[in-house]
Amino acid sequence: MAYATNKIVAELLPGFIGFAEWMSIVDLNPEILPDEVVNELAQAGDDSPRILGSLSGIEIIADMQTDGWNYKGMNDCSANCVPFSDTTDYTPVNPPWSIQDSSRWQPLMETNNKGFFFSQSHITPHIGSEARPNIWTREEINARELAAPNYDFNAEVELVLERTRDLTEFQKAMIPFFDNKLAIFAALFQNLAPTLQLTLESQMLFLLGGTMSEVDSIIITWKEKVRHDLVRPTTRIHALGDQEVESAAGTHKAGDWAPHVRVMPHSEFPSGSACICKSLQEFTDAFVKQLSGSETVQITNEFLGFGVHTFASMSELRDACGDSRLWAGLHFTQAVVDGYALCEGLGGSAMNLLNTIVGDNGTFKDFVDSMRSE
Repeated sequence: MAYATNKIVAELLPGFIGFAEWMSIVDLNPEILPDEVVNELAQAGDDSPRILGSLSGIEIIADMQTDGWNYKGMNDCSANCVPFSDTTDYTPVNPPWSIQDSSRWQPLMETNNKGFFFSQSHITPHIGSEARPNIWTREEINARELAAPNYDFNAEVELVLERTRDLTEFQKAMIPFFDNKLAIFAALFQNLAPTLQLTLESQMLFLLGGTMSEVDSIIITWKEKVRHDLVRPTTRIHALGDQEVESAAGTHKAGDWAPHVRVMPHSEFPSGSACICKSLQEFTDAFVKQLSGSETVQITNEFLGFGVHTFASMSELRDACGDSRLWAGLHFTQAVVDGYALCEGLGGSAMNLLNTIVGDNGTFKDFVDSMRSE
């Protein structure tokens, strides 16, 4: 795993030496062998960790080059290319400085608070239409479409202002936690590993299924985000101009309102976080049931500024995840509700795929038990 990671890190982050330095500290050779050398040694029968890891890295990088995510940021420019620029010719209906259609997404203005201002650009609009899914087929992804939410924007704006005005300490702690998807995975690992006595191999299978669920959640959500192209609460509230509103900052002009965390540079509907947490809830519950027979698992975590809290079930964690996007002021109500609906069944399909992967060795539980015995 370390040798595979070392090769992938060098591909993704040229010039980054942190992982190679760690390799040296733990007495692993950080030098990356050329692909042809790795293949020659493998064909000669070398099955050392360095060669097996390097082979895995080679295969993963080869797959990344055709998976549609465009990890190198390539485009069709003829000179002076700017990596990661849009490849789909997406153009927002509204420019950053005026509103042409009050229901459509508007790039927000951002600042470094040191006098530098810039407008958002809709990040990676190609993902929904071009990235290769892992669990569902492209046809299944494309077939899942949400009806337009037909927001009552006046009522929804009032709900956003109400939700974000007086947060509890619990809500304040949940907003940054669920904003960080790696933190969610870490909490799941910390609870599942001891509860289910997971071996390293079992943990990697959980990570595989959970990551596939998250990746496909992003693909299907991005498809719908670009298709609906709906406005963020920030734009609608700022449009009220000098009208006074109440927020956590007190009473002030609507044009000075701000959500509790950064609004990401993409359209509002549906909520990607709701979709991700729905699929993770389904997958985790299916994973736990196959290994222990239990319907779900409690998740206990310590939250910065709040302390220890236990979610009684994965469904409770999922709901807090979705609600946190409303508490933060990032979405209107239906974006979260429909985010759950959009990804219904995805986590269960991820578990079925894991069963297929290890199916030649009996059930998934048989496979995991065999890892424990070794």
